[in-house]
Order: sequence, then C-alpha cells, then structure tokens
Amino acid sequence: MNQRFDLSVPYRLAELEPGMAVPVETFLDWIDTQEGKYEYDRGTIGMMVRVSRNHAKLSGNFAYLLMQALDGRGFDVLTEAFGVHTKNSVRFPDVLVQEQETDGRALASKAPLLIVEVLSPSSLYADHVVKRDEYLDLPTLQVYVVADPNTAKLTVWERADGGAFPDAPNVVEGLEATLNLRALGLSLALGGLYRGVSFPPPAP
Repeated sequence: MNQRFDLSVPYRLAELEPGMAVPVETFLDWIDTQEGKYEYDRGTIGMMVRVSRNHAKLSGNFAYLLMQALDGRGFDVLTEAFGVHTKNSVRFPDVLVQEQETDGRALASKAPLLIVEVLSPSSLYADHVVKRDEYLDLPTLQVYVVADPNTAKLTVWERADGGAFPDAPNVVEGLEATLNLRALGLSLALGGLYRGVSFPPPAP
C-alpha cells in the first residue's frame, strides 16, 4: 500500500522514498535534491529502472539519428533527463522531440511532438499501456514509439490526418524496415537505429 505524505511535516525533513504518495509540487522540489533517477507515477514516487547496454545503445542511436535528421530545422532532441508532464504523472522518456525551446532553464517539455520509450523487462505494461494512455492524451503529441531493445521491432502510434490516434498501433520490424515519421518529414532505417545492438541468440 502506498504511504500517504503528511502535509504537516516539512517535506525537506521527511524521509521520502519510492512508493510514497505526495503532491506533484513536493515531488518536483524533492527530486532536485536526489542523485538517483525517479519519476512521478500517478501520484506516487517511482524509481526509474537501471537499463541494459542494448537499451542505452538503442536510445542513443535514436537521439543521434534524430539530431542529424532535424539539424537546422528548429527542433530540440532531448533525452531521459528531461521531463514531460502528463495529466497525473511526470515522465522522463528515453527520447523526445519538440519545437526548439528558447528557455534554457526549462525542466520539462511544454509541447512534445515525438516520444520514444525503449522497453525494459519491468516496463512492458507501463510503456505499452499506462504511458501510452498518458502520452496519447497530450494534445501536441504526434508520434509515440515503443522500441524493443532485443529485437528489431518498433510499435508506433501516429496521429492520423483527422487528429486522432488509431485504435491499434503500427508495428515496424526487421533491420531492412524503415520508420516513417510523417509529422517530422523524415524516415529512419531500423538498420541504423539498431546499429551496435546485440541481439540475444534465438531460443532452441
């Protein structure tokens, strides 16, 4: 059961920890004092998971190739230390793209266009269901991508011309395939996105 935060105790003196339910303002103040990585998960403090080499390579490749493709076009490509405020949470996606921001001290995206989450073993449900619902509710978001770090497979929700997201995602898989991002006017080859990622051997 989640512990409730006692508003009568000054939060800087309280022993906050993952699983505690706190106001979002308290979380945002508290996280600035922490060395670890946390997110605000529907009202409670959540600890972000450690990631594998494949996870790090894949998210790094996404950021690098997006920066190359969008260079000089007025976009920011930002990584998981930069936040996104959803209706009930504060998330830190692996990669996001937004229109270029002039406030260099901003701590979160006001208008993300593309969000990429790379799967971890413990994040399958969160990335495919919980975060999907939160992200697709953002009015500026055009594309949400969930990337599998152990096989060349992307699950993609892209806003249609009519403004709505489809009921079912588009699955793009195989190193010869291409991720087409119409909203950004670019395409990324999965062979490049998965460069250096070591796939596990197939099960016998």
